[in-house]
Amino acid sequence: MLELCEPVTGTENRARVDEIAQKVLESKAMNATFWTVMDYGCSMALRVVNSLVLTRLLMPESFGLMTLVTTLIVGISLISDIGLGPNVIQSPRGDEPALLNTVWTLQVLRGVGIFIVSLILAWPMSMIYHEPRLMALLPALGINVVISSFNSTNLLSMSRHMGVRRVFLLDITTQLFALLITAGCAWVYPSVWALVIGSILSTVYRLSFSFYRRLIPASGIRSAGTVRACMASFTLANGSCCQRLSTFLHRRRTA
Repeated sequence: MLELCEPVTGTENRARVDEIAQKVLESKAMNATFWTVMDYGCSMALRVVNSLVLTRLLMPESFGLMTLVTTLIVGISLISDIGLGPNVIQSPRGDEPALLNTVWTLQVLRGVGIFIVSLILAWPMSMIYHEPRLMALLPALGINVVISSFNSTNLLSMSRHMGVRRVFLLDITTQLFALLITAGCAWVYPSVWALVIGSILSTVYRLSFSFYRRLIPASGIRSAGTVRACMASFTLANGSCCQRLSTFLHRRRTA
């Protein structure tokens, strides 16, 4: 009789463990959903405040020129997106240092590549749009992409483990910092460069705090990786470049 009772007890214990694990997962999912909605709502509110403040300080020409340059940089970024972030979040090896280090190295190389492309396109775009300021503005935002590419993969690890609250705090403080810096620069020097300086400094702010362990705890980053990890980082990237290119072109055509 004792031998027959042991499997039943073990089964009950496993069922209890599975039930507890399910409740913990549901709780984390609900918490992550709440902070995701909070992030979106607060971001929208700050964008409205940002627009109200800056439209009083800058001419519409500055916003139009910044939108043009941002569109070009975003287009290049979408085309060159190889799915590094989703790969870390979804991969079973997403917590392995080898994969994280490889992803970090690849995103830095991608950032440098975007900057080089922005340098190459600066002169042709300035000729096409008859705007000499594009010669400096396009590489400036290209440098911004390079800076952001050095962000720690701790941010991806936080998203992987649904640590959305910490990412929310970083996002909101970054937007507040950008608003203060941009408004201050626009008040002193009302030109499109106030927007560029605010964007670059806010990117540096986010980069610095992505390595702050008390806010975003995770393992360290080294610029190294294995061939296996490098191949794994492209698992979810098949066809992503063509898909993002077609999506971007469609949005530009219908805008």
